[in-house]
Amino acid sequence: MTSNSQSPIHSDLRDLLRLNHHHLLYFAAVMDYGGIHPAARHLGVTATTVSSQIKALEAIVGQNLFLRRRQRLVPSPLGERAYILVSAWLAAGRRVLACVEQTMESRPAPLHIGIADGVPLLVAARILKALRGRTGERQIVCRTTRHDTLLDELTHHHLDLVLTDRPPSARSGVDLSIRWVESSGIAWCAASTPQLPFPDCLHHAAVILPMRGFAMRESIDAWLTQQGLEPLVVAECSESALVKTLGASGMGLFPVPAIVADQVCSQYSVTVIGRQAGETERYMLVTHQNQPPAELEAMDPIAR
Repeated sequence: MTSNSQSPIHSDLRDLLRLNHHHLLYFAAVMDYGGIHPAARHLGVTATTVSSQIKALEAIVGQNLFLRRRQRLVPSPLGERAYILVSAWLAAGRRVLACVEQTMESRPAPLHIGIADGVPLLVAARILKALRGRTGERQIVCRTTRHDTLLDELTHHHLDLVLTDRPPSARSGVDLSIRWVESSGIAWCAASTPQLPFPDCLHHAAVILPMRGFAMRESIDAWLTQQGLEPLVVAECSESALVKTLGASGMGLFPVPAIVADQVCSQYSVTVIGRQAGETERYMLVTHQNQPPAELEAMDPIAR
């Protein structure tokens, strides 16, 4: 076909052709890492390269995507909105690559799950084992860090699911929902049986607790206050396994989720000395409202 017989390119397509992957990738990196220099270090390129790509993208859209405030780059209102769309676009690109790799390797793409540090590992294992029955040959890739950090990564499509001990707060421009919940009470364990009955044995006794800021710690503190108990907190731990290890050594009494109490007793050679009333702990899988992993599509959201 000669050039004279070719149809003219639609103006919308012509505008799209001006964009390239580097424009959007470098823009997202500056947003993710908080500046041009950190983004350049992460991408393995010079700051000049990143800066020129940002300027080229701003020339295409005709507006500033960043503003300079007190020697720092901050996103403009347009930059904030664009970031949500660009994150989704990059996530789609990752899914395309995963699909290609899956076709080449005949293996499903991994299911990326973030586990909040407030979720005890035995509870995480219990929930992941149940989820594993739905994944078939799909590999589960897990990482553990703070609740807020994981929800940010879920928002930006770096994760498929987040297992956490508290519901997500309202997040601008993104619909998240809770797809599955496990409930549990709290049981108290000890390396040896206390002389006083439960819960009086906790008063002025040495105890090992989760760190402040974890949902389980908030429940325990509220319950102790309600019961008028004032234990001696000899250790606070961010790792649930360390709470159990110190407790099993005889350092103090310690709490565990009741749903894994039997497993804790078996693994650490301790005994349950009592249980708090009610099921105060909630463990939930958080996912995108409109893009849940296939394993969860059959599950109705339990909460918004």
